[in-house]
Amino acid sequence: MAFDDINAREDILPNYQLSLIIGNTKASSDLGVKVLFDFIRLPPQKIMLLGCGFARVTSAVAGVVNYYNLVQTCFSNGAWNLPQVMLLKYYNWTKVAIIARRSEIYDVSMERLLNDLHHAKIQVITTEGFIPGTNFDRQIGNLKAIRKLSISRFKKHLKITVKSWYINGVKEEDVRIIIGHFQEEDALEIFCQAYKHGMYGADYVWIVPGFLSSTFWDKAVNVKHVNCTPQEIAIAANYSLSIDFATINTADETTISGMTPQSFDIRYHNWPSIVNHTYWPNSYAGFTYDAVWAEALALNSSLSRITKLNRSLDDFRYSDSEMAGIFKEEMYRVNFSGISNMIKFDKYGDVHPHNTYLVQQQGNAKRFVATIIAKENLIDFNTIPPNVIKWAGNGPPVDQVKRVYRLLRIPLAIFIIMTILSCIAILIAVAFLIYNDKNRNKKVIKMSSPNLNSLILIGCISLYLSVIASGTISVVESPILCMLPPWLTTIGFAIVSGSMFAKTYRAYKIFTTKKRISVSFSNDSIIVISQLLECDCQHGTIWLVTILALNGFVIIFGAFIAYEARKIKLLIMNESKQIAICIYNVALLCIIVIPITFSLPNTSGGPYITSCGLILYCTTTTICIFFIPKYLTEILTIWPNCKQVHGKPRHSQSQGSVERANQDVEASHLPLIQWQKNSRFHSGIGRSPYEAMFGKKPRVDIDGRKFSKSVLDKIGYIQGTDEDNIESQPFENIPDSEDELSSQESSFDDLESNADLCVSCQRPSSRAHKCRICKNYCHAIPPCCASTDIEEGFGSLVTCRLCESEEHTRNLRQQSKRKLQQQAETMLQKSVKRLKSGIVGDTVLIPLPEPDREKSQLRNVQACIFSVSKDNYYQLGTWHGLINRLHDATQLTLCKESFLAKDDINCNVKISLRETAKLESVITGQKSHFCGCYTSCITSRCKCFKANVKCNSKCHHQRTCKNK
Repeated sequence: MAFDDINAREDILPNYQLSLIIGNTKASSDLGVKVLFDFIRLPPQKIMLLGCGFARVTSAVAGVVNYYNLVQTCFSNGAWNLPQVMLLKYYNWTKVAIIARRSEIYDVSMERLLNDLHHAKIQVITTEGFIPGTNFDRQIGNLKAIRKLSISRFKKHLKITVKSWYINGVKEEDVRIIIGHFQEEDALEIFCQAYKHGMYGADYVWIVPGFLSSTFWDKAVNVKHVNCTPQEIAIAANYSLSIDFATINTADETTISGMTPQSFDIRYHNWPSIVNHTYWPNSYAGFTYDAVWAEALALNSSLSRITKLNRSLDDFRYSDSEMAGIFKEEMYRVNFSGISNMIKFDKYGDVHPHNTYLVQQQGNAKRFVATIIAKENLIDFNTIPPNVIKWAGNGPPVDQVKRVYRLLRIPLAIFIIMTILSCIAILIAVAFLIYNDKNRNKKVIKMSSPNLNSLILIGCISLYLSVIASGTISVVESPILCMLPPWLTTIGFAIVSGSMFAKTYRAYKIFTTKKRISVSFSNDSIIVISQLLECDCQHGTIWLVTILALNGFVIIFGAFIAYEARKIKLLIMNESKQIAICIYNVALLCIIVIPITFSLPNTSGGPYITSCGLILYCTTTTICIFFIPKYLTEILTIWPNCKQVHGKPRHSQSQGSVERANQDVEASHLPLIQWQKNSRFHSGIGRSPYEAMFGKKPRVDIDGRKFSKSVLDKIGYIQGTDEDNIESQPFENIPDSEDELSSQESSFDDLESNADLCVSCQRPSSRAHKCRICKNYCHAIPPCCASTDIEEGFGSLVTCRLCESEEHTRNLRQQSKRKLQQQAETMLQKSVKRLKSGIVGDTVLIPLPEPDREKSQLRNVQACIFSVSKDNYYQLGTWHGLINRLHDATQLTLCKESFLAKDDINCNVKISLRETAKLESVITGQKSHFCGCYTSCITSRCKCFKANVKCNSKCHHQRTCKNK
């Protein structure tokens, strides 16, 4: 129709006739690109492109058409942006989230939408993008950090996720207003995930594309990756909003074609191809009609400019970028009254309609609830016929919950306890300090250097003061207090560790130096957000790493000095054991406590408790280890009959007594050993055998009361939860006599006469709820029923705890069976696998024997096949030389890639596999296990022979060794 009207006009494109060449893409992007290439390949020469009708086809074609300098007109997704912004501003929604399909068309429209939202001062909390065709069965990810995207870098920073991930990402950001730009097939999975995450109802508003059908969820039955029923998708999509366009201009005025929009509509439906059903009526026919007129007017206005270049439209070629630029410039100048709207392109190539419709999904129908008038910046809710916008709650939801900030401090009780403990420890340190000063001339104190003892106690007092100062930070805000704890801790640790190691170094130098020398020592609508006061500085991380490295070096150096001084015979001065215990104590606790301190949330004083507890424990232990033995030694001088015993008593044992003791405990310990075996994790089935059989974690007895706590701790007893204890409640009060049994039966009869019992807890129920599986009465509250099936209303069905447990157990058994089958199939495949034969130049892996390699060394070494014998034995070589023994195919593993060429092998040197391992190792190349025997190493006295390993070069240099 448009081509006939244009060709009939003499003032438009004189001496030219517009013709339309149709290509059916069948809604396929691949076929659309093929049709485009056919248009370009076959004559006649094409000038402009119209379409496509589907966004996914348009996206694929648009990526190719620019390379051929063709102007393409199609329906733009960017035309929805302005009405959406007006809707957000009307309801004062200033924080939104966007879920967008990743494609060329959608990326451009999304960038424009972000630009419009930015100018309207609407904050985009998070933008989630997904690639069409992604696997939707992957696990849900956790997207926690708020990602505010830059508008100019939308494509670079857009988070690409699967649908279940970005739904969870939007939920984590707690955004209530969600704008969706996607296709109808994407909407099924999106609203399915929204239903699973509870992102619908009174707290959420979805703004979706207007082309979604009113009952699009009916297609979910035929989509395999959608794990929701159509009813669930309909619930999630209910009350969603969308923007739709008027297909016919509401203004009753004559357009450029000489027709009014109403007369066009009548003419279109009476068109022969529509009447004889060659084509079915399309509501977007007015848009297509105006698009043809826009192209014709652009070509018509281009004639004058092309004529000045002594050229015509017939001279256009696909490589002619100059003429294509003229066409595009004239397209931006097009301005006329069309059938669908006032046609004028903006800088993005979009046509903004004057009037759009606000449509809401209400049940199975889409209701026209308001008119958005862009020219007047007005939303008119007076519709004909009258339709009222509805909300799931009492009104439109808020865009985000209100946040109230509250300052968190260390609990006062914890601070008082730590302060009291620190003060007690300071008093103990002061007492030892006074004792050390008063008895400094006594032999025990004098030989251990009383001055260094005083420095150790002063350093401990500094560490105790840092505990008090650390808690004061949360009470008093002061920069001085903020800097005080790290300095007190650093100075205290340096004094204590330095003094301890100086004492050992002093004793070491005295007993290892022949000439006496003197050593000088030197010194829901509202969310309450908790806030914490933390001390921080610009280079805090560098400072912390430097201090930790320095303290670590001091500990290592002190350990070395203590090790060197371990053989000093004067026990009063030899404190190597005490220093070793202190180093072990501090190092082990620091390795455990420091990561815990950084990982604990600082909400209830957890890091403060762990760090201060570490300081108190290590410091107090150090004081006790160094000064209590001296105090006890002083006491022994007062009571000479008192003896100090080190170690534990020993009793003689024989083989017979050991066997008799084992027989006594066999009956009680064998069940525990069996229980440990059944409750331990099994890698084949992915869980313990007990859990695979019974569907829950193992427990000792019904209520865990038959064994002492020490025994339960040793065997790894797992305390049952309240839900597990429900199943044991019917067995807790077992009658001991027939009279008691009869009395209980009579009491049960009385209960049954009034109300039926709950099948889970065996308590009277109100007959309001039944289990949907076993049809017995059940309470509709946990733990009697499943937590996911809590419903209200008389007669509703729930799932009782027993049926849920039975179903869970059945699933675990099936999973265990499948894993065992997979393990058996893997073993079968490996057993029938044929070894591949290598050729010269292939890279292989040689396994290294355990005695010949270090624990930190790789288990295999790379080699190259140098030659192959007639018996299929391989001569291998490495960078270091040829290996002096042949290998067969069973000892090698072929590599897919070639990391070592034959030319890289040193053919002039022959070495053993042990020497190869040593050369490949960064340390010694052999295991640290050695025997040091002087015999032939054929008895159990040899450590290597007893451990069933071969002797290596570190064991000895005896030629008589036979264990090689």
